[in-house]
Amino acid sequence: MAKLISITGRVTGPVGVSILLLSLSSLSLGPSGWTMGKKAAPTAGESSSGSSSAVAADRVWVSRPDGGLSCETDKAETVEKGAKALKSMGIEVFESHKSGDGKMHIDMCGAATGNENTYQIRRADLDKAKALGFRPAK
Repeated sequence: MAKLISITGRVTGPVGVSILLLSLSSLSLGPSGWTMGKKAAPTAGESSSGSSSAVAADRVWVSRPDGGLSCETDKAETVEKGAKALKSMGIEVFESHKSGDGKMHIDMCGAATGNENTYQIRRADLDKAKALGFRPAK
């Protein structure tokens, strides 16, 4: 019979496996990390029922490559610099983060990293953002 080493380091049998699986089933991952036995609190713009209401319908995520190259990380555009470009066009930025383009890239000095700067803006400002080289994020 196979034995399982639990998280606490004790060797357990089939009963321990059942307990471990039951324990894991009560975990959930929310925007603020792992929570135990309850749903994570709603984030800004999200109701307690889990839907994003009209706020999300009014907003869209846009992104553009940061220009970063392998072995030359100082060449990449910062999230803050991209937000400043959007704000200079009168576009309000609600959230921002680094992301990847979802493609595989060669790991060689001088090759593109595929990193992007991603921003949440009003849907009404999408055309202005496209004029700056942004595209709707996937």
